[in-house]
Amino acid sequence: MLKVGIIGVSGFGNVHYLDILHHVELGKMKVIAATIINQDEEAEKCEKLISLGCQLFTDYLTMLEEFGSDMDLCFIPTGIPFHAPMSIAAVENGVNVLVEKPVAPTMKDLENMKSAEKKSGKFIAVGFQDIYSKTIYSIKEKILNNIIGNVESIRSHCIRGRPRSYYDRNAWAGKVESNGNLVYDSPFNNAFAHHLNCILFLGGKELEKSVVPIDVSAELYRANDIESCDTASLLMNTEEGPNIGFFTTHACRTDSIQTSKIYGNKGTITWVHGDSYTIELFEGKTEVIKEYPFSRSMIIDALDKKINGEDSLICSLAIAGAHTTVVEKAFKYCEIKTIDKQFYNKIEENESSRVAIDDIESILKECFNDGCHISDVNNKWANKLKS
Repeated sequence: MLKVGIIGVSGFGNVHYLDILHHVELGKMKVIAATIINQDEEAEKCEKLISLGCQLFTDYLTMLEEFGSDMDLCFIPTGIPFHAPMSIAAVENGVNVLVEKPVAPTMKDLENMKSAEKKSGKFIAVGFQDIYSKTIYSIKEKILNNIIGNVESIRSHCIRGRPRSYYDRNAWAGKVESNGNLVYDSPFNNAFAHHLNCILFLGGKELEKSVVPIDVSAELYRANDIESCDTASLLMNTEEGPNIGFFTTHACRTDSIQTSKIYGNKGTITWVHGDSYTIELFEGKTEVIKEYPFSRSMIIDALDKKINGEDSLICSLAIAGAHTTVVEKAFKYCEIKTIDKQFYNKIEENESSRVAIDDIESILKECFNDGCHISDVNNKWANKLKS
């Protein structure tokens, strides 16, 4: 039975809280400590945790100092700026970590986490959930087995309209920086961070490695009234692997499109996330494979095996670090352009509203198909930016 702790149970922390309760009910986990800074707001959860014998704290360092050596695993589903310091403190106090994605905003943070991990002998796993699924390993094994030949390019097209309330939900949403800390909140570093991480993973030459781009060309735009971007095209070159393309927006009418495509010299693999992937060989053969069932228990099972010294595939800092590299380079070397109001509409819905850029769905679809930047398709509001 794993003895666990958690830092934060609000927002996406609720998902981790429910994961813990589920495994407590199964008799596979015991929650011994939790840090909750908003205990008045989360009174019901606090009461439940106390009933399970969990001790509550308002300061995570105090919790780790008192309980770290007794824990097998600490869940850290907090805001992006807190991932690195909290994870480092956890392993330094003798506990393994599952930190929510993205792992950290900067490579400096990532290197500090790797150093602390190595020195402590504990591990830091990252909550990029697709890396724990059977589907992505099935796709990658087919790539490594040369089913579609040499992989030349991998692209992902992810769009989902977000209302204004999405950016008002916390202090760092839609921000490049929050309280002096870099956040780089954006579609590719938050909601669709999974998908960017997936295509970097699929480009890796070994089963448990991601491909790391040597350069990143980015176009970042915002239609929403935010500091960061809500729309982007990213093109990446790699030294040994394929070229990578990522095309995304939250400023649209569409609820959700999440598609990735791997281009080889013998065929392609098209992955419609949440549904299936299709192998199409140039010789004429086509095969459609439904996604394997996934549950968040697979993440816990993988970590349980790792803690007990068994072979286990987890999203390591090395895998997640490729994503951090891309994000930092995109924001560091590319300015964000504000789209003029004449090129988008404001749509009222329920108690909030959303912004939708004119024809953005077709623009990004063309970028995805051709592997090009937004400015190569649209010259009304897009232009070549410093990158």
